[in-house]
Amino acid sequence: HDNWGSLDFKASERELNAFYAEFEAVAPEKVRPHQHPGVEVLYLISGKLELTISSDGRVLEEGDAIYFDSAVRHSYRRVGKNRCSAVIVTV
Repeated sequence: HDNWGSLDFKASERELNAFYAEFEAVAPEKVRPHQHPGVEVLYLISGKLELTISSDGRVLEEGDAIYFDSAVRHSYRRVGKNRCSAVIVTV
């Protein structure tokens, strides 16, 4: 992902974090898996996104949403040349 924008920066004592993300083209070997406590919800606004959770990869398309345990290593990679953006909520 290249651009992240917080959607909840003015909220105090929040129990979740919401972000708008735009994903750039990245070579598969340069994708960096990460993990963090909690759960994550991702709603794909535009484009196609390859989401890998542990070793399970899937391609999300515009309008798809997914909920998963973000304590499991995961990574994102834009598929194709079109703009790819999402709203991500972590709890």
